[in-house]
Amino acid sequence: MKRKVIIHKHLFKNAGTTFDWSLHNNFGTDFCDHRDDEPMRKEGQPYLIRYLKEHPNIKALSSHHVWFRFQPDEEIDLIP
Repeated sequence: MKRKVIIHKHLFKNAGTTFDWSLHNNFGTDFCDHRDDEPMRKEGQPYLIRYLKEHPNIKALSSHHVWFRFQPDEEIDLIP
């Protein structure tokens, strides 16, 4: 079974901080408020997949720099 990870595309001024709070409240340490924007902007989904594989506990991730459309991955379902 594929691992499922909720991805919050945190856009400015869309109640994103409140949504991040909700994700953190529900997932605790399995939530990642991703702030390392340079590799996310430069590499896109390949970086995101690699990051998630390096952090197998993450069930939800939020980032200001997830701007790309998701392509299918063999191991991880990215749920926007």
